[in-house]
Amino acid sequence: MSNKLRVLFVSEYFPPHTKGGGEISAYLLAKSLAKKIEVHVLTSGENDNGTDDITIHRELKTGEKPDSLASNFRRLFFRSSVRARVKSFADKNKPNILHCLNSTSLIGTVDARTNTKVVCHVNSPLFFCPKANLIRYKKKNGTACDLKRCGFQSFLKCFLKSPEFGKVKNRFYLKYNPFIQFYLWVNYNRYQKYINKVDHFIAVSSFMKQKLISSGVNENKISVIPNIIDLSKFKKKKEKSERTRILFLGAYTEAKGAILLLQALTGVKDYRANFYGDGQLKKELSNFVEENHMPVIINGKVPGSKIPQIFAEHDIIVIPSIVPEAFGRNIIEAAASGTPYICSDIPAFLETSKKGAGGLVFRTGDVKDLAKKLNSLVNDKPLYNKKQKEAAMLEKGYKAEKIAGKVIKTYKELLK
Repeated sequence: MSNKLRVLFVSEYFPPHTKGGGEISAYLLAKSLAKKIEVHVLTSGENDNGTDDITIHRELKTGEKPDSLASNFRRLFFRSSVRARVKSFADKNKPNILHCLNSTSLIGTVDARTNTKVVCHVNSPLFFCPKANLIRYKKKNGTACDLKRCGFQSFLKCFLKSPEFGKVKNRFYLKYNPFIQFYLWVNYNRYQKYINKVDHFIAVSSFMKQKLISSGVNENKISVIPNIIDLSKFKKKKEKSERTRILFLGAYTEAKGAILLLQALTGVKDYRANFYGDGQLKKELSNFVEENHMPVIINGKVPGSKIPQIFAEHDIIVIPSIVPEAFGRNIIEAAASGTPYICSDIPAFLETSKKGAGGLVFRTGDVKDLAKKLNSLVNDKPLYNKKQKEAAMLEKGYKAEKIAGKVIKTYKELLK
């Protein structure tokens, strides 16, 4: 058995089974840490022998599609699966650290530990919102939730107006189902309870750190360490296309703002656009494009390996999220490819982009402001060139060796 520091990562999904940027970040961190410490990953999916010095244990049971109702029922058994498999691994292998790479693995991991320290990555709003998206609906349109702690009446009013919770479309038979309401509320409060049982948090942005502090976590128990981003495969774009090519890359959900972008594009001329993703709104997006005779193609989800090529083929990347994201990965990837971006002004995006270096920022949820910013980059070539040059300042600080070093330092300080 190795004498190196031994860490067990616990993650609901892990590449090649990816559901978003979180799994890509998890892999890059595990790969970098494995050069210096012993890394095991406990996750779901088909079995394999691991790669890049990472030992992967695909023993967890969960649903494969977080946007599917049936799959989410299967995910109800995920915690018990985590609890059993973490305990089994810990009894046999005696890890120094149990590291939850996503919020969903936290409760089962904490329940299974004995004296082992638990570290939790905070890379989503799951802890802070019963609907797991931090969007508050008072009327028809949602806005970023500013509540420090959600009360039941606030939750219920918001839930009944919400078009989705998590990645699931909030259909009428779910919206008015007391079991669903009860489950979401109890689940939220359970997370609030378990937050206090974690030994240390790694927040991927200062925004996530502030949300933890608002939830009662001691500031000394939080380290802000951004995600690793592999920028080596991104090539700088030299010239803007004669007819501007616009890109959306993300889940087809209300929270990610795909519909918002289509609405804004009705006020833009002389462009082509590609949407890449998957989710409940795919058909609605396709219908909107067809009804408005738009030069937009609604594509399916693409593997992470093709993202650098896709970025290189486009002139503007739009990240119109309504949900307060934890981190702005696509902003940094756009900068690495020399492609100006347009993003909403949610806190994590402002932090990642240094308030718009290399791109433009629009008011979250404001269709007219987004259309205005799109027209600016489409029609103003000097502005476009200026934003291309600014992008270089965003690429620093995400190198694997530096971030892995910070994580190992966090482990060692925790074990003193």
